[in-house]
Amino acid sequence: MGENGAAATRDEVLAELRSADKLIVVTHENLDGDALGSLIAMQEILASQGRDSLMFIDETEFPLPHEYRFFALSGLVQSPPADLEERTIVFLRRRARRRSCGTSCTAWGRRPPSTSPRRCTSG
Repeated sequence: MGENGAAATRDEVLAELRSADKLIVVTHENLDGDALGSLIAMQEILASQGRDSLMFIDETEFPLPHEYRFFALSGLVQSPPADLEERTIVFLRRRARRRSCGTSCTAWGRRPPSTSPRRCTSG
C-alpha cells in the first residue's frame, strides 16, 4: 500500500509479497469467474513457492455456482483464521472499477484492505 492510502506501485506490491511470512488472499464478495480464477491462481503461485498462504472465501458464497465447482480450492478457509493478525492480506480487485470487499472485510471487523495501510496489498 502506498503512502496515505495511495495505490501501491508494482515494485511496492512485489516487495511486500516477497517479505511477508504469512499471507491470506481475498477478493470481493459475490464472486464472479474472474475473481475466483484470480484468487485460485494467486494461491497456487504462492503455494508453488512454498509460501504459508491461505485463500479466503466467505462461507456465505457457498455453494459456488455449478460452472465453478470443478476448481480445486487448496488452502481454502471460510472464516478468519486464528493467526489473521500475523498474515499480510492480498486483496485482488479489478482495476477498471472498484467493488466492495464487503463480507470479506466486515467478517473480520476491519476496514477494507484498500484503505488499510501496511497490512494489505492490493493488486
